[in-house]
Amino acid sequence: MERHTVYFSIFLIISYILYNLLNSSL
Repeated sequence: MERHTVYFSIFLIISYILYNLLNSSL
């Protein structure tokens, strides 16, 4: 895997978790 692909994947995962946390808090 290329480095920027790994970072992008991590970013997607974090965004997904934060999105779910915000929805559950509302």
